[in-house]
Amino acid sequence: MSRKLHALLIKSALIQSKIERERVRPAPDWIMLLRLKLLRLRLKSRLSALSRPPMPKASLAFARA
Repeated sequence: MSRKLHALLIKSALIQSKIERERVRPAPDWIMLLRLKLLRLRLKSRLSALSRPPMPKASLAFARA
């Protein structure tokens, strides 16, 4: 596993724990929850892009045409 992928997984887990802590508070800050969830979504997108195998060059040329 690459260092970048590992770092993103750790950040994602930290954000998830912050979301959970905020949700169980007596009066959760909904703006903070939305920001954290958007950040988690962006991280998931980056994780998905990193974990995907690269496309072969022939497929890239075909996709551009």
